[in-house]
Amino acid sequence: MKSKAYLILVVFVFTLIPLLAFSQEETLTITTYYPSPYGSYKELSSYRMKIGSTYSTTSMTDADNGKLIVEGPVGIGTTSPASGYKLDVEGKIQATAFTVGDITFRDQETQQILWRMFEDEDGLYLENNKTGKVYRFVLQEVDK
Repeated sequence: MKSKAYLILVVFVFTLIPLLAFSQEETLTITTYYPSPYGSYKELSSYRMKIGSTYSTTSMTDADNGKLIVEGPVGIGTTSPASGYKLDVEGKIQATAFTVGDITFRDQETQQILWRMFEDEDGLYLENNKTGKVYRFVLQEVDK
């Protein structure tokens, strides 16, 4: 009888322990990166996009279609946009229409304003910031 009890115990131990081992829960975590930290994409298309931590908790709506909203300065043709400016472009710019206030011309190294262009109801002016002299543009219509 003792040998029969030992046999049942041995069979029970060798069948129950493997079953318990297979019944344990296992967790598998898969991490993906977008955009890829180990390569580059040839093309990235988006209907609307937000860049910056300020915009991470707000959602965009259909009213934002076609918009790119960027927190901080944007540099085009430069990897280090000048501080104090929303847009810093290195190179030529083409625009079909735009609205501006005063236009300032700065020294590249010191960022000191050298000239300021502005307008009022009487015309267009250019001010030399060093001398304080203001020059008015006189426009004359010419035949092409």
